[in-house]
Amino acid sequence: MAVKDTGAAVHEWTETEARITIPGLAGEVRVLHVTDSHITVSDDRDLPFREFAARMDAAFVASGAGSAGGKPTPLECLDAALGTAVDCGADLVTLTGDIVNNPSETSVEAVTGKLRGTGIDFLYTAGNHDWHYEGMEGSSEELRRSWRERRLRPFYRGNPSCESRVVGGIELVTIDNSTYQVDEEQLAFFLEAAGRGRPMVLLIHIPLATVELDHILCGHPDWDAGTDENYIIERRRRWPESGNARTTEEFVKAVSAAPNLVAILAGHTHRDHVGPVEPLISRGAANSEAVQYVTAAGVRGGYRLFTFTGA
Repeated sequence: MAVKDTGAAVHEWTETEARITIPGLAGEVRVLHVTDSHITVSDDRDLPFREFAARMDAAFVASGAGSAGGKPTPLECLDAALGTAVDCGADLVTLTGDIVNNPSETSVEAVTGKLRGTGIDFLYTAGNHDWHYEGMEGSSEELRRSWRERRLRPFYRGNPSCESRVVGGIELVTIDNSTYQVDEEQLAFFLEAAGRGRPMVLLIHIPLATVELDHILCGHPDWDAGTDENYIIERRRRWPESGNARTTEEFVKAVSAAPNLVAILAGHTHRDHVGPVEPLISRGAANSEAVQYVTAAGVRGGYRLFTFTGA
């Protein structure tokens, strides 16, 4: 088990568990983190959208995550992770995007049914696949806005762009950065939450690009049309030539400066990674109080169970 003492909290973790000790926290809070489950469940309701769904619906089954060869299906992987939450009496299930392969009515219905069946509250933010039908006309912002309302609404209690939930004295904040960008409303929401001073956990789909995680992720200085490698295969508009929005840069800097931020929970990369919050875009400024947890993909059976406890 790896250990890191940030001064504000002590982090101990493996690929499937983490224990975070926060001085002054009363009692224990258990939170299951699941990301990138890439679930497809389909029936006749999805027939009109097959043209836009075909590649992603087949992608993870074809690569061995389906029932062929005795491996569990993506939905069975989610079921197993949720079983862990039930067995330990988790207080909250957090889902950080790409839970479904596209905004299929049938898939959303199947997943929300599993979540509600646990009896545990859940908090969700979208990934870049959840709302994307490949080849459908429109900008990422337009498609995200439309499909969050039309299909993904059962995942949300409040605002799909940014929500917060206080559990056992910890404030969990979602910021939907599934377009790689953060807008003015989301920036203001994060700053307001940071100003409340509670121990805070940030939930995002796309991790922050950091010194240790130097990939084209949220807030990477080189994010622009020239580094967009997947727009053709994903049949979507290319990232803008202008690069990151001002508000995205300000958001990353605000995360770097938030003294009450304890952890970031993210996904997208499909690989386990735990490291310091030292964003590339903040020119060396690091949040020495926080740790970024990127959890392995749920489609491969990945999850991480967090226990927050007082000193």
